[in-house]
Amino acid sequence: MKWFTICMTILATLAVPSLASAASFCGFVRYWDSRTPKINGTGSRLNGSDGNRVAENVVGYLYDKDGFCVDFSAGCSETDDDFLTTFSTNGAGAFCSTVASNPSDEPDVYMVATFQNDAGLVREADNSQAWVASNVLANNLTGTTWVNWNLMCTEDILYSSYGVPIVYVNSTSGFCDSQTDVDTYFAFEEPRADILATIRKVDDNVGLDGYHGYNHLVTGYYPDKPGFDCTTGHAFGRDTFCMGTLGNARAASATAHELGHLIHARSLAAYGTGEGYNWFDPLTGSCSGSWTDVVTEKCAVREGFASFVGAATLWAASSPNPLWSNSYRILEGDDILGNGSVAKACIYETSSPHLRAGNVVRWFWDLYDSTTTGDDGNDNATWTPSFIISQWEEFAYGVGNRDAAESGNAGVNAWDYKYRESGSLSELTQNCLNGQTP
Repeated sequence: MKWFTICMTILATLAVPSLASAASFCGFVRYWDSRTPKINGTGSRLNGSDGNRVAENVVGYLYDKDGFCVDFSAGCSETDDDFLTTFSTNGAGAFCSTVASNPSDEPDVYMVATFQNDAGLVREADNSQAWVASNVLANNLTGTTWVNWNLMCTEDILYSSYGVPIVYVNSTSGFCDSQTDVDTYFAFEEPRADILATIRKVDDNVGLDGYHGYNHLVTGYYPDKPGFDCTTGHAFGRDTFCMGTLGNARAASATAHELGHLIHARSLAAYGTGEGYNWFDPLTGSCSGSWTDVVTEKCAVREGFASFVGAATLWAASSPNPLWSNSYRILEGDDILGNGSVAKACIYETSSPHLRAGNVVRWFWDLYDSTTTGDDGNDNATWTPSFIISQWEEFAYGVGNRDAAESGNAGVNAWDYKYRESGSLSELTQNCLNGQTP
């Protein structure tokens, strides 16, 4: 009986095929950061020069190449590659995924991403998600393999239709060589990666979720939204925006501005497209204006707040010389725009300053910053972005038009916000907004 048991065990062992073992595919995902403004200033949250940066919290997929070509590569007509698993990078751009590895068919692993992270995603004008794919980064994967990959400079070697390398794009695997390389080979990837990186930065430094318990991925369209010609930038309701040109996608301040509109709508508990601004003037339609344009007072507050979100995204509260998009738009006072040769705190101080979005941006900035640089000395608030936004949340439970201080239906302006918040008047008056309707 003993010998019988031993023999049966040996036979059983011989009959069982080799089982798949676990292998690890790990590495770092990066992108080439060409966003602007590039400012070497204390407190700046954009690096002062272009370069390879880690791609935070990016979601992607691992595949096993089975045929002649990578299914996702240009010109490949095959559909035989196997999906292996999903990966997500952490805040340092790192990931590590477990992949089954069968000795009879060890996977040839490549990476695919669709310009998505844990805060939002980028879609095309036809509502699809674009994808980018690497070359095979691990042949016959066993054990643990570490790789570098770049969302923007997706291929380290460009192949001819016969699989022969003809152009070496990246000198170092996973790293773009230069802006010239990006412009030459990766003009498709750049704006989408830029938009995705700015979504992540807004969420990191201001916060996209949690207002009235609302949590939802934001969607940025490029270059147009289905049925809408974006041109530059535009926000829709509380979840969707679009950036229409490479220049605007590359401008982190412009993308963050559109996200500021979504945050504003979310903080007002707006549920339908456009509803978020039914308490602003104009009620529907466009509300736009540059830093110095004269607009309605509600429009100035609406655009100014969105630009403040961009400012807080790009600059820390302790920044001594923060700028909005360029050197002519400084976030602190002491600006000569419209004031001749005399430096004054407000833009166009003697000509409707309360109707100019630039002064609204500075008002919110003074509530946020921790310095008195450029102010009249009465800037005492040091609020966090989340606290500043929380004041808008109060309006959602106010009277029908969410108007705190007025008896009519004129909407929400600077005085209404001041009525809700408990700070002093100094930040509002030193930015020349006291001319708005009380």
